[in-house]
Amino acid sequence: MLPIVPVCAQEAVALYDMGEYKIIAQRERVVVPHEYGGPVYRFFNYGVTDKDGNAIVPQIYDAIYPQKEGRAAFILNGNLGFFGEDWSVAIEPLYRKGNHSQETYFNDGLVNVAKTNENGTAKYGYIDINGNEVVDFIYDFAEPFENGQAKVGITEQLYNFNTATKYGKIDKEGNITQPFKFGYATGNDYEYMWQEPLEVLLSENLVDINTRRYK
Repeated sequence: MLPIVPVCAQEAVALYDMGEYKIIAQRERVVVPHEYGGPVYRFFNYGVTDKDGNAIVPQIYDAIYPQKEGRAAFILNGNLGFFGEDWSVAIEPLYRKGNHSQETYFNDGLVNVAKTNENGTAKYGYIDINGNEVVDFIYDFAEPFENGQAKVGITEQLYNFNTATKYGKIDKEGNITQPFKFGYATGNDYEYMWQEPLEVLLSENLVDINTRRYK
């Protein structure tokens, strides 16, 4: 594979224009084997300005996302935190992103984030807009809440597969609302099972089941 190399650095550009505020970042074009139909850029040194271009948040962040439900996610030195409505830090950068390929937002007053446990493994849980950890960090997978429920998963070694993850749903208190099954629910009304469905009811033994594989 040909290396990705920078071509030229440009002035900061506005990535999100929210009227009163703009999220900006330094943009740099890179050379890649295929241009995917046009120039390819990488972005770094994120910050925030007002509509007149005055700096509100300095350009020192790895990423900044638009506000939703009064919070805007940011990444600093690889760690995830959140700004408040006035763009001051409301939740310190103590976490990792819950969905690495997606922007991070609060939904239903909660957001899925991850942190590293004593075994050095990233586990997912949920915090509220004040930074309170309201759903325990015991999951290997977690999606945003929608209509009061969220899909979560726990990975275990199983049969001849290297790993397998059983998925279920929880409410905003962490109670299980849909039994865990091996397979992946691709939608609310459709579930694809790559093996024979196997229901696993979990309650107070959830933590024990989850931690036993690391001993």
